[in-house]
Amino acid sequence: MTDIDFTFSEAASLLEKLRNSCREWSLADLTCIEDALLRTLSDVRMSANAQHPVNRLPVEILGEIFHQVSPPLNNLDDPSLEEFLVWDSLFDFKDTDALLPLTHVCRRWRDVALDTPTLWTTIYGSSHPDAISEYRIRSQSAPLRVLNVREVKSCDVEDEISDVEDEDLDVEQLWRTDGQRIQSLASNTGCDSDLPTSYAHGLRALVARDCVLQGDVSNLKALVLRAVDWHLPSSLTNLTHLFLSRKRLHIVDLFRILSIAPRLEDLGLDRISARDAFDPHGGIHAITLQYLRHLAIHRPNRNIVSGFFSHVGLPARLAVNFERCQVSDLQWLVPLTQNDAKSLYISASMSSVIAAGPSEAVRFSCEDNNESGLVPGIAALPSHFQLRDLWLAHSFHWDEFDEAVIRHSPWVQTLHLGSLDYTALIETLGNNPTCWPKLTKVVLSQPRKLSQILKLVEARAHLGCPLEELDSHEWRSLISEEYLQDLEKIKSHVGVVRLFEGGRIAFPLPDICTDGVPSPYFQWPNRWGELYSRM
Repeated sequence: MTDIDFTFSEAASLLEKLRNSCREWSLADLTCIEDALLRTLSDVRMSANAQHPVNRLPVEILGEIFHQVSPPLNNLDDPSLEEFLVWDSLFDFKDTDALLPLTHVCRRWRDVALDTPTLWTTIYGSSHPDAISEYRIRSQSAPLRVLNVREVKSCDVEDEISDVEDEDLDVEQLWRTDGQRIQSLASNTGCDSDLPTSYAHGLRALVARDCVLQGDVSNLKALVLRAVDWHLPSSLTNLTHLFLSRKRLHIVDLFRILSIAPRLEDLGLDRISARDAFDPHGGIHAITLQYLRHLAIHRPNRNIVSGFFSHVGLPARLAVNFERCQVSDLQWLVPLTQNDAKSLYISASMSSVIAAGPSEAVRFSCEDNNESGLVPGIAALPSHFQLRDLWLAHSFHWDEFDEAVIRHSPWVQTLHLGSLDYTALIETLGNNPTCWPKLTKVVLSQPRKLSQILKLVEARAHLGCPLEELDSHEWRSLISEEYLQDLEKIKSHVGVVRLFEGGRIAFPLPDICTDGVPSPYFQWPNRWGELYSRM
């Protein structure tokens, strides 16, 4: 400390002499003195900055911290970008522009950021052209991730994805000059463009639309094609995620795709139609997809689906989502989970059914709102399963629906009710308590019309088969004096009565439904797993 004080006193004396004789100095001399003092001050500031704990970290650790700064691009853009990419986490697009403030904090941070090539590997079409060129330089030889979709939005009644191509980024030129470095690419290249994969041997994930794809893509792990003319390769042995949309195929072409991709884990088919009817005697060899975990089929074509389930061997653990189907396609729900399903979820408001067991689950969503065809088909579904749990989220307001469900599900042990309109069902059970001899538990999502539940538990108690459990998820604002009185009477007939405040009743789904990286087209459990959502 004494040495520092001595240095300060010397500096102060020198500055005093300079101040007294400044008229004797030329402007050039004063400028030189100013530059020397500024350099000294800059050195002092750098030394002080280096003493901060964050700047004493090794360069490698500071670089890893910088990697956490840039957010995923799907958090910043149109929400439908997630649906365009399908598996956005496999592409790992980052907002490179978010890194720029780091380079303005101090010289060390700037040096570390500029010397970390992997920070600058996402080339995004809406960035300024100068920024794109600069990012390419800063990335050096690191693998590139290229996203050239400025805007993605729904444009018509068929919910087709419309992409606006960014004119600032010439993907075809980038493909030719830096193709060997491109690891992930998502681009709307246009109807007159083609993507010869000979330029990109390192490509691992690709989203393409309205183009021609040809060449070797055997290194790909994720592939999303929308209305793409595809010259099929000889092998797709590394492919684990495949999504095909808006394409008319020959049945044999679809089976060839599946036969050369034996490691598929996630498969999505969206508006894929067949040019010809499926012929089981057409010489098409059976295929086994032993690694498949998720299967999503949207607007299924009957020729495609019938061929798929008759000639493709599926694993024991599988989750399937049928979206926007016809009522007649309900037949495909049954064989998939017939030996495994123990729970059935029915929601009239969404025309949705889920059959789930310990290792399998199938969701079926119908776009046909004609109750004359839809309701009887759904009501008859329980007869195909040895159900233990029945979940009724919403009523169909159909006179015979409740009776049909009761008649077709004699093995039910637990009944979950999520609608206000369960009076008819409970009344039918109360009048015929022998219909469900194994019923031991009722779960209510709303504390209303408890008088009907009282009649049910009294009737079952008189027959010598009382309910063992009753769970009611209360809303304090809805509890009335009549409800409390009925509740006290119920307690005398039921083994255990539990009241829950808050929370949600969640439909139990096997782990396979959330295992891996489900696509946004695989709509559970976040959107479909709740029996009743508290708003």
